[in-house]
Formats: sequence, structure tokens, C-alpha cells
Amino acid sequence: MGALCFGMSMGLGPKLDLDAAAAENQAFMTTRTNEREEMVRNLESQNKLLEAEIEGSEGPPCQTIRPQAAVRVPAEGSQQGRRANENPEGESGHIS
Repeated sequence: MGALCFGMSMGLGPKLDLDAAAAENQAFMTTRTNEREEMVRNLESQNKLLEAEIEGSEGPPCQTIRPQAAVRVPAEGSQQGRRANENPEGESGHIS
């Protein structure tokens, strides 16, 4: 898009007060900066309250289970493997 031209070079258009625009821009930026700082302070205080609430609600530390201590539940098909281990020579236990 091209630049807009109001005939500024001939004095036909509205004059821009750059000093007033800069002052208004600075006031806007100052307001936004102050709002951001206030929001950060509010969030930090909320975080502290939440951290205190979490610490107060925690019971004794949980114990973690080591993988070696975990009980393994065999799958259905592994019962046949267990039977084979009980009778390693392939004996069925029946007398023929």
C-alpha cells in the first residue's frame, strides 16, 4: 500500500503536532508499563498464596515404588509357560 498524502507540502492538509503525538504515546506506554508491573505483582502474590496452600495440604511424602519391587502379574498365556517350568522334562504328571 502506498503512503497517504494530505497535501502537507503545500499546506493544504491538517497539520500534525508531532510533539503532542509523542507525549500522548509516552503517556500510553507509561500506563501500559504500570499496568503490566501491577499484573506481575498480583500474579506473584497469587502464586505465593497457592504455594502456601499446596504446602499446607500435602501430607507425608509419598514413597516411590522401585521397579524391582513391583509385583508382576502374569498374562493368561504365561500359565502354560509356568506349567512347563514346573515339569521341565515334559512329564504330564499322569501315570500311564
